[in-house]
Formats: sequence, structure tokens, C-alpha cells
Amino acid sequence: QKQTAPPTSPGAEGGRRGWPDVMGKAAWGRDAGEWAANVRDMQVREVLGDKCTSTMRQPGYDVEWRGQGSEPVRIGSHRFTPEACGDVTEADYARFQHTIQEFDV
Repeated sequence: QKQTAPPTSPGAEGGRRGWPDVMGKAAWGRDAGEWAANVRDMQVREVLGDKCTSTMRQPGYDVEWRGQGSEPVRIGSHRFTPEACGDVTEADYARFQHTIQEFDV
């Protein structure tokens, strides 16, 4: 994902901003449900740590500011794809279950 500068900074491209520079519902989702829709198998991926874990902590949507002081507008989304992050396999689920069984809380 291309990183861009805040719209007030020299070199900003058309008001586009990317992670980690974006806040608000347009970038992260209207609520937890909309955000979570972009991060399938989130708990399994978090525990395993090797299935696009860092991507889960980024906004799920690209936004663009279309004027000074304006609210951001969504221009695209980022969803996990098997090509980019790999599917969570049966072996991954087994590894997850084994890890959870090791917890002593």
C-alpha cells in the first residue's frame, strides 16, 4: 500500500493519505463489525502471528481528502486474499488449538 503525506504537507498527492496516517470511520469502518469484515479469522491470525497479522492492524479502507478541512471519503478497500495472506488451513487451526490449550489463565 502506498504511503502518502498529509494533505497540508509538501508533496501530498491529491489529498491521499495511507496508514499510519489515517483516522476515522471512513478508514477503519463504521463500527467493529465493518472493520472485522476485512480481517477474516482474526483471532487465529493474531495467535499464529504469521498470517498477515500486521495488516490486521491497519485501516481496512483507503481514503482521500477532497478539500482543505474536509472529511475523508472512502476510495477503496483492502481485504485479505489467499494470494496476499494465505488461507487459514486446517493445520493452522490445529496449531491455534494447541497454542490455546497451553494458556494457563
